[in-house]
Amino acid sequence: LRAYWRWNDERYPELFWRAIEDWHEKNSPQRGANWKCGQEISFRLMAWCAGLYGFLDSPATTPARAALLVQMIALSAQRIKAHVGYALSQKNNHGISEGMGLWTAGALFPELRFSDEWRKTGRRILEEQGQALIYADGSFVQNSVNYHRLVLHDLLWSLRLADLHNVPFSSKLKQRVSRACDWLYQLQDLSTGHVP
Repeated sequence: LRAYWRWNDERYPELFWRAIEDWHEKNSPQRGANWKCGQEISFRLMAWCAGLYGFLDSPATTPARAALLVQMIALSAQRIKAHVGYALSQKNNHGISEGMGLWTAGALFPELRFSDEWRKTGRRILEEQGQALIYADGSFVQNSVNYHRLVLHDLLWSLRLADLHNVPFSSKLKQRVSRACDWLYQLQDLSTGHVP
C-alpha cells in the first residue's frame, strides 16, 4: 500500500489481488493450519481490509475480486466468533486481537448478515479486556514489550475505526490505552527507539 500510494504503480494492487486469490485457492475455509489461530486470522483480516480499502480505486480491484475478499473476511469473522472463548480464557493478547478482528469485520462490513453481532461482541471484548489486561499504571499483563506493542496496535486500530464511524469507545478504555502508550514510551531509548 505504501509503495502504491507513493508511486501509483498498478503492479502493487495486482500483486495483492493475486496473493488473495492464491491464498483462497490453497486454504479451504476452516481447514488447515491457517485457520487454527483466531489471533492470526484477526491479523490477516486487518491486512486484507487495509488492502481492500487501500486498493479500492485501482482497476485491479474488480467487483469479483472484492466480493471474493469480503466473503473470505466473513468466513474469517465467523471462525473468530465461534472460538473466541478460547482466546479469552488465555487472559493475554489473543483476546484483544480477536476482539479487534470481530470489531473490524462488523464495523467495515455492515451489510453482512452477522456484522451487528461481530461488532457488538468485538466492542465488548475490547472494552473488557482493555480494562482487565492493561493495569492502571499502563503496564500489560504479559511481561513483554513486544506483546505490549501488539496490544497497542490492535487497540489503536480499533479506537481509530470507532472514531471514523462516530461510535467512540469509552473514555475509560481510551485512558488505559493512553497510559499503556506512556508506559512503553518511558521504557524506550530516545535516540534508538529500542526497548529492553
